[in-house]
Amino acid sequence: MAKLLVLVPALLALAAVVPAAWAADIEDCAEAEDLGKFIEAKVSGCTEDDTKCPLMRGNNVTITIKFKSNKEIKAVQQVVHGVLAGVPVPFPLESPDACQNTGLTCPLVVGDHTYNYGLFIKPVYPKVSVKVKWELLNEDKKQIVCLLIPAILK
Repeated sequence: MAKLLVLVPALLALAAVVPAAWAADIEDCAEAEDLGKFIEAKVSGCTEDDTKCPLMRGNNVTITIKFKSNKEIKAVQQVVHGVLAGVPVPFPLESPDACQNTGLTCPLVVGDHTYNYGLFIKPVYPKVSVKVKWELLNEDKKQIVCLLIPAILK
């Protein structure tokens, strides 16, 4: 019983400091936390039971990232890579400006923010397992948030 009394508070403390991922095993890959901190993330169609988020070709997917900015940030750029065999391959988005059509209003003030990005998974994309590296960068191209999302294109 004494071990259980020690274990429960330890697990609660761990849950308080580990960022939440609503689906799969989304990793925080930020180099530092001086500009911002990832709080939680969600990929539509992905559940906590999925080891890799299914990205269905020919369909739309929405990436939602909740984060806290620790400083005022003038501009936010969204950068995405597909990491295949450890090699990051750039994935071009329609616009690099994350302050448009994502729920963010720039300049970002210190505090909590929610970023949403809708992405069409083209039917021509190959069926492949990939880690999606999703970054939000400031005006000096420094990371605010960085996530690694395990995914499988189906």
